[in-house]
Parts: sequence; structure tokens; C-alpha cells
Amino acid sequence: MLVLPLPQSAALLEPGQVFFSLGEGYLSHNIAMETGQEPYQAGLLVPTHCGIVLEDGYVAEAWYPRFRVVALHERLEKREPLVWLKTPAGQTRESAEELCRRARELEGVEYDAWGVLGFTLSDKDDNGQSANRLEDPAKHFCSEGVDLLLRATEHLRTVALPKAWKLVHPSWRSPQGLNVSPIWG
Repeated sequence: MLVLPLPQSAALLEPGQVFFSLGEGYLSHNIAMETGQEPYQAGLLVPTHCGIVLEDGYVAEAWYPRFRVVALHERLEKREPLVWLKTPAGQTRESAEELCRRARELEGVEYDAWGVLGFTLSDKDDNGQSANRLEDPAKHFCSEGVDLLLRATEHLRTVALPKAWKLVHPSWRSPQGLNVSPIWG
């Protein structure tokens, strides 16, 4: 895991990595409390946002009102002082390229605000095997989009996603659920 305390050179980033960050505000606090209450209250890192690292220091992320591609450096300067990165286990050049290509294709897809609301009010992290009843399958929130992208590119990695991990519906996946998952190299 690589932690970037301040905006750094894009040379430290590898396309196909997943970035995690801490957000501020009411919704971020609720996400942290719902998905990692004990570590959050103990002052440990509980991510409230995530996305995919693309080429040249850009990231793809679901951020209201829609999925977007943005320079990580500008994003960090404005909002997020702490970011850490993880690489999916068994990542290959092909899987990283496909992950980035598919992430870029999501640009413009609407943000699933109802899905996030249902997520923070309805269930504890990663328990749901059926879709979140408020989610819209045509829209995505951040960790839902990352989950779907990881599933879609699994066949190109040398390490499969754990069966138990795949039982959880993407609409129940949180940034913390991804962060603590046994899917990282």
C-alpha cells in the first residue's frame, strides 16, 4: 500500500490501481460510521471514497452528479489530503489496461445517489447478496463502480476474486469493504 500525504508526482501511480481517500462532510462521516465504525472511532483510516487510477495521473471516479475522469493532483489540492493506493492481486498489464479502458467508458454515467442512501441506511457493509433495494443498476456510486470494474476484468488477472467476495452484490460494496478485502496484491 502506498500512502500519499500530499499531492505527489504521477510517476508514483500505476494505471489500474485503486485509490482510496478520506472525505469530509456529513455523507462521508455516515459512510465511515456504517462501514468501519470501530476503526473510524479509534482514529484509524476508513476510506469514504475510491476510484481507478488511469494513465498520466488521472483517475476515474463516481462523484455526484456522474462518473468522471479528473486529474488526481487537482482533486487532491482541492479536497482530499490523504490518498492510498492498492493493486489488485494478480494484476497484469492486460488487466490494468482493460480496467482503465472500462473505467473511462463509465464517464458520464449518472451517480447513484439513491443507492448510497439505501446503502447507508439499510444494511451493514458487505452483507447483502441481493441488490440494494434503492440502487439503480444503470447508475453507480464510487465503490459500486470499482467493484463492477474489478469483476469485469477478473479474467485477465492471474488471481481470481474470492468466491465469498463475489457473493456480495456490488450495490452493497463500500470503500472500506474494498479496502479490507482479501483481493490486493
